[in-house]
Amino acid sequence: MLASRPQALRLIVALAAIVLPLVMSSAAVAQYEGRPVAQPYFDFPNWARWSNCRPHPLIWQFDPFVPYAQGDCQSCLDGSQGCPPPSNSCVENFVAHRPNGIYAIADFAPLTYDPNHNVEIARIGAAGATALSTGDIGYEFDAGARTTIGYTYSPCLRIEGTYFGSYSWDDTAAIRSAVGDLNTILSNFADAPGLDDNDLVSLGQFATFNSQEVNLRYWIDVPPGPFDVSLTLGARHVVARERLAFRSESTGTIANDLNVATDNDMWGGQIGFQIAWLQSSHVWLEFDAKGAMFNNNASQTSLYTNTDAGNVVTVFPTAREQQRTSWMGDIAAVYNIQFRPGLVLRLGYQAVFLNGIALSADNIQRDNTILRAGPAQLDDRGEVVYHGPVIGLMWNR
Repeated sequence: MLASRPQALRLIVALAAIVLPLVMSSAAVAQYEGRPVAQPYFDFPNWARWSNCRPHPLIWQFDPFVPYAQGDCQSCLDGSQGCPPPSNSCVENFVAHRPNGIYAIADFAPLTYDPNHNVEIARIGAAGATALSTGDIGYEFDAGARTTIGYTYSPCLRIEGTYFGSYSWDDTAAIRSAVGDLNTILSNFADAPGLDDNDLVSLGQFATFNSQEVNLRYWIDVPPGPFDVSLTLGARHVVARERLAFRSESTGTIANDLNVATDNDMWGGQIGFQIAWLQSSHVWLEFDAKGAMFNNNASQTSLYTNTDAGNVVTVFPTAREQQRTSWMGDIAAVYNIQFRPGLVLRLGYQAVFLNGIALSADNIQRDNTILRAGPAQLDDRGEVVYHGPVIGLMWNR
């Protein structure tokens, strides 16, 4: 599903830059004894983190400000019950903790728009080289945010709501020929009167994306180790819209204008998992993956305007919509640094993959007769990736 364009390579490189340095190290190298316990939201005293003298892995609602091992402190201090020696005092201050009530995440998350293929728009002659394609449209990163508010409902269950957006991308490209030899997609690049031998061909595209989701996260009681694991179950709404403006001009006053608007309104459910890999007392790598299946109300609306040599303007509107099943993958790798008890710095990279959607360039009708008289066609087999870096803060209460 990854696009062949250079933007997709940035996704791979960025994820590798996050993961590979962490693979080379492990929190276990610093342990005193026993096996490390995975609690990235909760700083144990050192002896409790690395010793088997501890309770079952603590859960979200544990109150870190109650002295750890209270009532059993003396048994730890005198070294009984396999606890660490007194030098690793069992009474130490807690630095950070799991959210035991509510928490909020605010990420600055710029994204770029990256379709999985290019569409040829104009050629030099009927069978010549490509003169203009959608690959000539340059999409920069657009600023946006991913915000989450969560509530700890029970020791092993969290409820989260997330808004992801709002993004838009807009760019244009054009090609001019001094000899008027440009053929376009409107005639499927054939030599057709009024459609071939163009002097100018231009293309503009505008795309938007936003998402809302509600999730339940269930914490799994895994054996002691550097990993925290939770399962995700939720519902999601995603909107992806595009607009395309095409224009070709040939000798005289002949001109062809085509505007194509596509809309994908997707509702569905999603499942996934989250793994937090403890690296040190205040640092962990978080990998979050979700997959969704949507009912997509996909549509396209085309407005074709032809201006002939006599300056006669004719307008041909067509439209079509249909329901289909679409798919989404949402992955993120985030490096977390807990620098205050209730504040965590987040740095990472994320990507959203959509499959089975209507893209504006895919819905340019190549048969000019159908474009004029219908019936309208809808191509909803498009694939696109939205991806970019993440920097933000998480607040715990």
